[in-house]
Amino acid sequence: MRRTSGARAVAVGAVVLLAVVSAIAVGATNAASPRAAGPVAAVAPTAVTPAALDLTWTNLSLANAAQPPPRVTGSMVYDSELGEVVLFGGQYFNGTTDATDFYNDTWTFAHGVWTNVTTTVAPSPRSGAGLAYDPANNEVVLFGGRGAARNDLNDTWTWTDGTWTNISATVGPSPPPGFWFSMAYDAQTEAILLFGGVNVTDGVQETYTNATWSFIGNQWTHLSPATVPPGRQTQAMVWDTVDGEMVMFGGQGSVETLNDTWTYYDADWNQDTNPVHPGARGGEGIAFDSSINRVVLYGGTPAPDDFYSTWLYVGGTWTQYNTSLVPNNPQATYGQFVYDAAANEVVDLNEPLGEGPVSTWVLTITNAPIGPSSFSVTLTANPASIALGAESNLTADVSGGTSPFHYSYSGLPAGCTTENTPTLPCTPTAAGSFRITVTATDDLGNTTQGNATLTVTSSSGASAPSSSGVGDWVWILVAVVVVVVVLVVLVVARRRRPSPPAPPGAPPFNGPPVPPPPPPGS
Repeated sequence: MRRTSGARAVAVGAVVLLAVVSAIAVGATNAASPRAAGPVAAVAPTAVTPAALDLTWTNLSLANAAQPPPRVTGSMVYDSELGEVVLFGGQYFNGTTDATDFYNDTWTFAHGVWTNVTTTVAPSPRSGAGLAYDPANNEVVLFGGRGAARNDLNDTWTWTDGTWTNISATVGPSPPPGFWFSMAYDAQTEAILLFGGVNVTDGVQETYTNATWSFIGNQWTHLSPATVPPGRQTQAMVWDTVDGEMVMFGGQGSVETLNDTWTYYDADWNQDTNPVHPGARGGEGIAFDSSINRVVLYGGTPAPDDFYSTWLYVGGTWTQYNTSLVPNNPQATYGQFVYDAAANEVVDLNEPLGEGPVSTWVLTITNAPIGPSSFSVTLTANPASIALGAESNLTADVSGGTSPFHYSYSGLPAGCTTENTPTLPCTPTAAGSFRITVTATDDLGNTTQGNATLTVTSSSGASAPSSSGVGDWVWILVAVVVVVVVLVVLVVARRRRPSPPAPPGAPPFNGPPVPPPPPPGS
C-alpha cells in the first residue's frame, strides 16, 4: 500500500508540475508575442471638407476723416493682447507740394474703426521700419526705417499700453541702419526675427543685406545660420503656425526681382523649390490667417502675370485665387497688411493709384462644410513588427479632402524623423511598441489623424523590452525546480512516517514471521 500511495503522489505532482509549466509557458508566449501585429484602424475623423474656399475682398468705404492720411510703406502689426491693429509712420508723395511727407503718427484699428493714438514721445518720422509683436513681453517692437532726411535709422522702440519707449541704449549691438527689411515673431525660438533690408550710403550706394538677427529679452543678436538666402529688400515674411516655420517670399534683389520662397526653422534657412509660386515681386503684403490656417499673400510689383491675384500657402504649396473685387492698388500693400485675429479677417490699408484718399480693405476667407467624416486618413506600418535595425514603411492613405495634403508624424521611435510625405521610411534605433500618429492637413486647412502601432524587437522572435525572452524561461526553470523539490519532500516524508497502531486485541507486530528451521537431516 505504501508503494501505491507514493506512486499516486508522484502522479499528482507530475500533473501539478505539467499545469504550472504550461501556464508559465503560455504567459511567456503571450509576453513574447505582440498583440498588435497589423495596422490599427484610423481614429474617426472630426474634421470636415469644405465644398469651396470663398475669398471675399471688401472695401469698408470709411470716410476720409475716419482713416489715417494716405501713405505707403507704413508699419502695421496686430497686438494680440489688446486685440487691435497698430499702425505707425509711412510716407506719402504730396503732389500739391511736390514733396514726400514722412509720418510718425500712431493709429489703432479694431471693430472696423480707426483711432488716432499719436503721442508726444514717439519715434521720429520714417517709413519702411520693422514692426513686430512680441507676445512674451506683450509689447510691439519697432526697429529702424528711413528718416525724412533720407537717413537710415537703427533705433529700437517698444509700444506698450499706449506709450512709446526708446530702448536703443539697452539692447546691445543692433543691426546696422537700414529699412525695408522683414521682421516677424518666431514662435519656435520665442524671438523676433529680422532679415535683409537695404542700406544707402552717401545717398547713392545701395547695399542689399542678407543678415539674420534675433531680438529676445530686449537684446539684439546677430545669427549665423548655415544656409542664407540672397540679400534683398521689400520681401514679405510671417510666422506659419501650422507648419511651425517662418515663411519669406520674394523681394527686390541687387540684380533682379525675386520669386523664391524660404522657410526658417531649427536655426536655419531652407529654400522651397515647389515650381508653383507667385510671380516675382517686391513690396507685397503677407499675413497668417488662423481662421483657415494659411499664409495669405497679396500685391507687390511687378508681378506681371498675377498682379491682382491672392495667394495662399500651406505645407510648401502655393495656391492662386482670383476674385472679382480686389484692392485697387496692389503696389501699396507693403507693411500695411496684417491679420486681425479678433475679426478673423486680413486688413489692408491701401493707397489708391495716383493721388486720393486711403481706403481700408478687409479679406475674409470662409469655407462651407459638406458633412462630417468626409476627410480621413488611415496609417499603416508595413511590416508592423520588425527587428531592431530593420526598416518599416509608414503609409498614410487619405480619403476625401482637397489636395495637396500636408503630413506630419508624431510618436515615432528613435531613429525616425517626421517629413511631409505620405510614405515615411522608418528604421528605428530603439526597441519597443510605438503608437504612431499621422496628422494630415488638406489644402483648405482641414485636419484629420490616423494611428498605427509599430513593434520593434531587439532580436528575432523576442519582444522588447524583455531581452530575447531569457527572463521568462528563467522563471520557468525556477518553477520546475520548486515543484520537483516539493515532490521529493512529500515522498521522503511519506516513507519516514511510522506505521499505524495495531487494532485492539491483535498481537504486537514484531516484523515478518521467522521461517521455522529445516528438519534434521535435510
